Amino acid sequence: GLLARKGILVIDAKSPFDFLQKDTGRLPTDKRLGIDLRLMQHYVSESDWSIKWGCGPQQLADSPTKASANVD
Repeated sequence: GLLARKGILVIDAKSPFDFLQKDTGRLPTDKRLGIDLRLMQHYVSESDWSIKWGCGPQQLADSPTKASANVD
């Protein structure tokens, strides 16, 4: 399965990244986001995966997700 492999999850959303880095016991105000982040914390802690932050321009896959992206 996926969790049996090593990997790095790179996200460009700084606030969720910060939330994932420290367990304060608090959840974001968006309950669904909070559930997703807690699940992500659990899966990462139980695997050889890690989470890294990369600003938007560093994300190679970022431009195909934007209708107005400059792909030059």
